[in-house]
Amino acid sequence: MQQENLISYIKGLATEEERQAVEAWLKEKPDNEMIFRQLKALLEKIEVGEKVEAPNIDIAWKRVRSKIQPERRSRRRFFYQLSGIAASMLILVSIYLGWSNWAAEEWITLERDGQVELQMFTLPDGSQVWLKENTKLRYSSNFGEENREVELTGEAFFEVKKDSIHPFTIQAGETVTKVLGTSFNVMAYPDSTRKWVQVNTGKVAFFQNGREDKKVVLDPGQRGVFDLSTMKVSKIEQGEANDMAWRTGKLLFDEMQLEEAVQLLSDLYHKNIRLCPEELGVQKINASFDGEDLEEILESISISLELQQTNSLNNEIRLVGADCPK
Repeated sequence: MQQENLISYIKGLATEEERQAVEAWLKEKPDNEMIFRQLKALLEKIEVGEKVEAPNIDIAWKRVRSKIQPERRSRRRFFYQLSGIAASMLILVSIYLGWSNWAAEEWITLERDGQVELQMFTLPDGSQVWLKENTKLRYSSNFGEENREVELTGEAFFEVKKDSIHPFTIQAGETVTKVLGTSFNVMAYPDSTRKWVQVNTGKVAFFQNGREDKKVVLDPGQRGVFDLSTMKVSKIEQGEANDMAWRTGKLLFDEMQLEEAVQLLSDLYHKNIRLCPEELGVQKINASFDGEDLEEILESISISLELQQTNSLNNEIRLVGADCPK
C-alpha cells in the first residue's frame, strides 16, 4: 500500500479508486487496520499541535517478539510473519517521517473580517484571490512546488494562473474544487448547509471530499452545489450573477421585487435600508449596475419608482413613497 494513498484517504482527498484500494487493504488482515488507526491518531495529533514522538522501534519489536512462539510454527510461516511485521513497521516509520516533514511546514494564513475593505491577494504562483468578509484562506509555505492546494473557510473569488502540471485545488468544508486556470467564486461558510462554486471563466471540477468520481464539471455561468442534508453535488445551469457582486461590482435586477433588491443591497453594503410603506416591496424593477456606489444605485431606483430617499440619525436609509405615514 502506497503511503500517499493512506494519507489521501485519511485527509479525505482520495479518489474513488484509491478509496477502494485502501478499504480492501484494511480488510486483508487485522495488522493493517491497527497500522491505519495509529497513523490516523498520529495525524490528528499533528493537526491539533500536540507533541508527537517518533515510533520506538525497539519497544515495538519486543512486543512483537513476545507474541511470537517459533517453536509452534514452521520456519516458513515464521519467516513470512516476521517479513509482514517488518513491512508494517517500515510503513509506519516512513509515513511518520513524511508527516513530520509536513507538520514542520509553515502555513500562511490570509484573513479578512467585516471591518477591512476588499483587498486582492497574490499567491506565490501568481494566482489572485479576493476574500469576502469573515473569510480565511491558508496554504503551505511550499505552495506551488509540488502542488497548489489551499484551504478556504468562508467565501472567496479566485483568478487562477494556468498550470497544466499542477492543478489548483481548494479544500472548502466537505467539498473540493479543482482547476487548471480559470476564475470562479467559492462559498463555504462553516454554518451553511449548502456549499457552492460558480464559474466566471474556464472550467472547474467540483466534488465532495473523497468522491472525485461523482464530480460535476462546470462551464462559465454554471454553479455546482453541495447539499449537506443529502450529501450530494448538483449542477445548476444558470448561476446567480448577483452573488458575485461583492467582487465584480455588477448587479442585475431583472423583474426583481423591490423588497428583494433592497435586502440584497443591505447585505452587500452593510447598511440598514427600509421601505415606507412596506407595501412598496412588491413593486418590480429592471436595472443593471456596474461599479456604481450605493448612493448612485438608490438614487436611480428612487427616480424610476418616484420615491424619496432620507437618512436617519441612526444611519438608517429609507426609501419613502407617497403613502408613507408622516
